[in-house]
Amino acid sequence: MKKLLAAAVLAIPALTIFGFILLDIRKNELRISIFQKNIVNYELASSLISIRSMQTAAERENFASDVRIAVMETAIVRADAGSGAGISAFTMIGLQLINAIRLMTLKPPIDLVGLGDRLTSLYRAFLLERMKQYPEAAQLYSHLLQDLRRHEGQALAFTLLHRGYCLAMAGHEKEAILELTDVTAQFPQTHFARSAADLLEMLSRRAQRRSEIRNSELSNEDQIIELYDAGLFEDLIELGRKFENLSPQESYLYARSLEETGQVDEALKIYLKLSDNQEAGEVQNKCVRRLLLIGEFYGGGSDVEAYAEQAAVQHRDNEALQELYESRTLVYIPHLAIEPTGYTAAKEIQNDIHLRAARSAEILAEARNLPQASAAVSEQAYEKSIPVQEIPNLTVIMSDGRTMRANEILISGISMNLNIGAGKISASTGMVSEILPGSGATHLMARSKSGRAVSGKSVIQRNGRFYILDGRTGEQVEMEDMESISPES
Repeated sequence: MKKLLAAAVLAIPALTIFGFILLDIRKNELRISIFQKNIVNYELASSLISIRSMQTAAERENFASDVRIAVMETAIVRADAGSGAGISAFTMIGLQLINAIRLMTLKPPIDLVGLGDRLTSLYRAFLLERMKQYPEAAQLYSHLLQDLRRHEGQALAFTLLHRGYCLAMAGHEKEAILELTDVTAQFPQTHFARSAADLLEMLSRRAQRRSEIRNSELSNEDQIIELYDAGLFEDLIELGRKFENLSPQESYLYARSLEETGQVDEALKIYLKLSDNQEAGEVQNKCVRRLLLIGEFYGGGSDVEAYAEQAAVQHRDNEALQELYESRTLVYIPHLAIEPTGYTAAKEIQNDIHLRAARSAEILAEARNLPQASAAVSEQAYEKSIPVQEIPNLTVIMSDGRTMRANEILISGISMNLNIGAGKISASTGMVSEILPGSGATHLMARSKSGRAVSGKSVIQRNGRFYILDGRTGEQVEMEDMESISPES
């Protein structure tokens, strides 16, 4: 009896420790599961690929459209989706014990580290894609496929689709066609397949136009224009390299083709040169706008961004500056900042961002004959020079922890649209936790279909029902048939 009692006394701490290990492992599994769901908005990513694939030459040169697409791209990947500590040594020891038991019972082992690294690598690959580093992104997607092909699901479909997209943009069309055809075969009747089909159609159109242009009797100068209009960027680059003296417009189209194929550093050099050319006319402003986009959204860094803002101020390009300013009020993470997740790939993400910005700063310093590029012009500086009206907005806190901004929210049943400038993001009402007044607003106005309007300090959602904190009484008032929510200044 005493032996049993002694064994029980010894067993209690052991069981307690084992229980804590199980709880910690379960907590990490749950955290990674949430990370997996939050890290990528797969459907929005597919939609934007379709939009990119169907752009005409005029749409590619529409600065406002480019800004709005870039803003929506910031909603695809959560920069803080994987925040949190890594897996402790204590948990790893317990995990090895549990996996030993699982192997004896013929169950697959739990691989928290591998799953976490795969997800963070997926995040890293997409950020490289966003920075238009298509060859590097395609290579990383390729490495991911070696692991993901053993797993069915959205991550595999996303990786195949986006690798195909990156290959297509980098000029590897045959390889891209194989990958995109694989998407349509493996994931029929999904948004992944629809976007893959749009890309395949784009590549087919390009092939047809390539044949027509090559068989035409156009001059080299006219061919450059036709190739750019057709999206045949690699062909344009090949043709442009044959000439020593290109006109400013031809140089600009050559630089745009370099940018579109992922050769952003080379494009940056040309944009900087043309942005200083007083005789370039309209091309000078076009180059400044490309520099604004690269600095703000495509990883060019604060030095390029500051230089471009200064140039836009000097050229009085109020329209571009206004678009840029409004974009900063619509997303919390306009730059590619991230918070380390504790996994190996997270460190690589930081390196990618810093190296890209450093390269851009070096190119800028060399172009400007400076010992070191300096971000001397800030948002405050251009605000003083250009009269910019701040657009009141709403802060939307999602149930998964993501925070976004919107100009207005329209609700229809269980669906809602977050209007962001001229663009929008669709979501389920169940995804919203709380809505608050954003910058430029002190209250918000909630309206129902019956015409009822209530001004309040916040709107919360519980079990599919919306409640507004009344700004006058301080009470929570249920709003039935909510139709819209807008900011009040």
